[in-house]
Amino acid sequence: MDAVAERMLASIPGADVLDARVGPFYDTAGLRKWFRMSRQTLDAQARVGDVLCVMSADGFRLYPSFQFDARGILLPRLREVLTGLDPERLDLWGDAVWLNAPADELDGRTPAEALRTDRADEAVRLAAVAGSFRLG
Repeated sequence: MDAVAERMLASIPGADVLDARVGPFYDTAGLRKWFRMSRQTLDAQARVGDVLCVMSADGFRLYPSFQFDARGILLPRLREVLTGLDPERLDLWGDAVWLNAPADELDGRTPAEALRTDRADEAVRLAAVAGSFRLG
């Protein structure tokens, strides 16, 4: 985990629980360096749901590392999942937790894990079902 992201995460009440469920995290500088892209490009990807970005309590952008594989390839179909789960992008922390929660419907896999397998369609469907129950 980037040192800056670690300090930012420490400022969030209950961060140890979130870190255990969602983390570790990259910060903006770490991802920009890894992908050699501008902050604006990274922000644009987050806005459309190609990358999941959560905000720390003090306003820093954090990127859960589960969405990247060892080569930096993002979760396939993440945009579809986020559109079904949280189209207004109202609860990105909740979305991150949902993506990492083992699902009985996926035989104990998390939706994030399923997106990298032949079970991706099921994960997308489950996101839409879960999103239909959101109160708002």
